[in-house]
Amino acid sequence: MEQVPQNEISESEIKDAFKRVDSNKDGVIDREQLVEAMKILGQDLNLAEVDNLTKHVPRKKGYEFQDFLNMVITKMDENSEESIMDDFQTLDRHNEGFITEENFRRIMTTMGEPLSHEEFKQLMAFVKLDREGNFSYQELLANMAEKNPGIAFQKLS
Repeated sequence: MEQVPQNEISESEIKDAFKRVDSNKDGVIDREQLVEAMKILGQDLNLAEVDNLTKHVPRKKGYEFQDFLNMVITKMDENSEESIMDDFQTLDRHNEGFITEENFRRIMTTMGEPLSHEEFKQLMAFVKLDREGNFSYQELLANMAEKNPGIAFQKLS
């Protein structure tokens, strides 16, 4: 199943993903088809994430396109720079705008979709470490966004 790059999702691609999983073409998809459509859009959801996305949708037999569109927008908002900044601030024990490379490496290489050593090295190329091995996560986000306009930030937790 071909996935759409997350930083390039358009409404037409969202409609296409919906249509591809709407097997009986009735304009309504069930929970299983919702998960499949989100995978097409590059979002591999676990059960808790599906529950979180669907909790605001009135209970009915399925989800219409507008419901699906709202869920995709919600998921994209979770991946926003603001959300990522909140995650970094959680790691910032002294609330000074810095986190340690060691702590960041541990999280990025063991949690969620773990990064390889090479991927982590590429990520760290966006920052400068101070003498204690700390870096500014604001600098990381700014440099990533500058070098990759339209980047879709991924939640770290």
